Amino acid sequence: MKLLSNEALQKAYSDAVSMQLDIAFIKLLFNEILERKMICDTLISDTTNLNSKDRIH
Repeated sequence: MKLLSNEALQKAYSDAVSMQLDIAFIKLLFNEILERKMICDTLISDTTNLNSKDRIH
């Protein structure tokens, strides 16, 4: 089995760190989108409730 050179190991490590950062960023982005969706759903629900209360009276 051939051992990897230092350069190859450094590149592999660098690529792995870069990939982890990309994944972390995607997770943050996903959480932000999810949070905004929940806020929108709440606003829609509140608006729907207000509208239905207006119709009753």
